[in-house]
This record gives sequence, C-alpha cells and structure tokens, in this order.
Amino acid sequence: MATLADIDGWTPNLDLSGGYDSRLVLAAVVATGTNERYTTRTVDHGPRYAGDYRVGVSLARRFGIRRERDRLPPTTEEAEDQLTLWSATLLGAYDAYGPARTTRAHSHRFGLTGLGAEIHKGQWGWRTIPQLLDLAVKGGPAREALAAQLDKGVASIGADPALRDASELYYLGYRNGVHGSAGHIGVEMTTVHPVMQLHLARLAHTPAEGRRRRPGVAFRGSAAGIADHTILLAPDVAAHEYDDPARNLDRSYIAERLRVLGGPLGGVEPLTVYGRPDSVVDGPSDLSMSIARDLDLVGPIAAEPILARAERALELLDDLELRTAYEATFDNARWRVERQGDLRLAHLSPARMSMLEVFRLAS
Repeated sequence: MATLADIDGWTPNLDLSGGYDSRLVLAAVVATGTNERYTTRTVDHGPRYAGDYRVGVSLARRFGIRRERDRLPPTTEEAEDQLTLWSATLLGAYDAYGPARTTRAHSHRFGLTGLGAEIHKGQWGWRTIPQLLDLAVKGGPAREALAAQLDKGVASIGADPALRDASELYYLGYRNGVHGSAGHIGVEMTTVHPVMQLHLARLAHTPAEGRRRRPGVAFRGSAAGIADHTILLAPDVAAHEYDDPARNLDRSYIAERLRVLGGPLGGVEPLTVYGRPDSVVDGPSDLSMSIARDLDLVGPIAAEPILARAERALELLDDLELRTAYEATFDNARWRVERQGDLRLAHLSPARMSMLEVFRLAS
C-alpha cells in the first residue's frame, strides 16, 4: 500500500464496502499513513445492500479518504464492441456478461479490491471433491461431465480428491484466478488484489483445533485470519462498525487479540519501483478481438438479439440429452430476461447460451 501511494502521477483507489475483506486493505492504508494519497469508491447497489453502502461511506469519512463518484461514468464504445469484447475475454467461463467497456474508466489509477480473502476463508465449504460434486448436481449427463472435469482438474494441481480441503485447493487452482481478474483483465492490468497472498492461503490450509463462532481464533473456513490481520494493522479500523452487526468487534476483544498476536505491526518503507505503470498495455488483445469478429460475434449485449442468436444455436444441437439440457437453460434465460429487464442482471443462463453459440461457430 505504501508503494502504490508513492508512484507519482497515479492514484490508488480502493473499492470499499462494509465487510471484512476490503477493510483489510483499508487497514493497510491507515497503517502506512498514506490515507491522503488514496481515494475510495463505494457503490450503491440498492436497498438490499444499504447497510453495506452506508458503512463503506462512513469508513471513508472516518479515516479521511476522499471518495470518488459512486458510479462509473457511462461507456463510450460503439455498441458492436460489446459482444465482441465479451467473446474475446470472458466467453461465458465466468458468471454473466462483462466487461462493459473496451477502455478503462479511469486513467492513471490503480484499482484495489478485497478480492482474495476467499483463499483464506474458503469459498466452497471445505469439502471433498465428491461432496462438491453432490452439491453442484445430483445426476444425469451433467453430473458425468462435471465429474470428469473435476477429476482432471484435481489431478492437474496434485490434490487428493478425498482431502477435506480439496474443494478449496480446486478453488485456488481454477476459480480464484478467474474471479480475481474477470472484472478488469480484458480492459486494464493495473488493478491489484493485495489480500491475494500465498501466505494467507497456506495459513488457511494449516490444521487447527476446534471451531469458534467469533472471529479471532483461526480455523479453516472462517473470517478469523482476515479479522486478526486487520486488528494487527489498524485496531481503529477493525473497531469501526460493519455492515452486519454480528461482525462487529468490541474494544476489549480487539485488545485481547492484539495481546495474543503480539501487535500492532510496525511501519514499513515503500518498495523500490522500476519502470512506469504507464507502459503497461491496456485493453483486450487484437488477436482475440479479431477472432471474435471473424466469427460474427458483433452487436450489442441486449436481450432481443442475444436470445435470438441463442435460439438459432440451440436448433443446431443434434444430441438429444444435450439439447434437452440447453433447452432448460434457454427457458431459464428467457424467464430471467423477462423478469429482470436488464440482460446484465439476468444471472448466468443468458451468458451460457451465448457460450453455446461460440462453441458452435468455432467448430
């Protein structure tokens, strides 16, 4: 955090919420005394997340960090770039549609997030691979296909599928990398996830005795390490209210954890930086964009054209079981679009149908 704040002409900006993860990054900012060089972005996602937004704003005010505007500026690219960019980057391999623009929203800015805390807390419940498979799908061809892929994936990272933490090892090997980069990698490569540290992952996979409901005593599958780390860096940041009152840490608890952990941590000097971030290339590769255009993957990411293209792709499936599975996905996609109105809020099924078209065209 100290190093990023020390680079002339660039501003580090933290996506700040009311939970544990981004707060750990904020604690590092406060611990290094670089508050005035940072900005934050808190996004209002509506009434359901009102508490998260309110606490994010109050954190920025409490610790003197300037807030950017709440929402990204409108995109300026031509509509035909939207489907092309998605096809050249995410391609249905990650959640829904995005990124929404072909150029970065802000120049000379390091984006910072709390992504990566999942490698410590766990994302899939610390299960064996058979248990993870049972959680995902109960039977039929989809289960057989997923089982085959899980077997290949676990073997490729050298894990035993019967291990109690196999699901999280699999997460580290596959989902974590996509989850940590999908929102920005197709547009710019100067977003940083400071919590994505190998040491935290290693700590999470160290056996621990017992489980406690309160954070503070580390065990697999908890936010304990994230909370402790925040306490070690900046006790005042850890003591500030959270989006969920059940997460709040009182002063006596924080003092006890500091005593046990031997904190707080001391100051650090910025690292030496060689080169300039200005020289890092932005945007998707010309090759991937050209391939997508050659496959006629152009046009807006809008409900009517996307569903029409998906229906045409569906008609070309010869295998009855595969077609039946995708017909259910298509029906779900159409229902979600009608319900949500906005295709980008329609969850996964519309993007899965677009991915089917990509495979058809590429074959």
